[in-house]
Amino acid sequence: WDPKNIANGQAWELIDKAAVAALQTVHRGQASPLAYHMARHQMSTGLLAKYAGVGRLKVWLHLKPKLFSRLAPAALKRYAEVFDISVRELKTVPETHVSGFRSV
Repeated sequence: WDPKNIANGQAWELIDKAAVAALQTVHRGQASPLAYHMARHQMSTGLLAKYAGVGRLKVWLHLKPKLFSRLAPAALKRYAEVFDISVRELKTVPETHVSGFRSV
């Protein structure tokens, strides 16, 4: 199982690096919390658009903090359901990222 654990660990490291970078961007006010949640769930704008049933351009626009803050409750709920989190969680981000990798 060592090769599998090593490969999984390396994959999680890449995911975590992307999540940390997205989190820093959100903390600087350059992106909405949606960017962090997308990185955590390994989603592109196209993939999130497909799952949420909205246009790719809308997802891209919702990555802008000002536009995200004006989203209707229904749109927020749709995104939250995709990520299987509450709307409250969707609208916030943690101070630091916690890795999703758990070694076996």
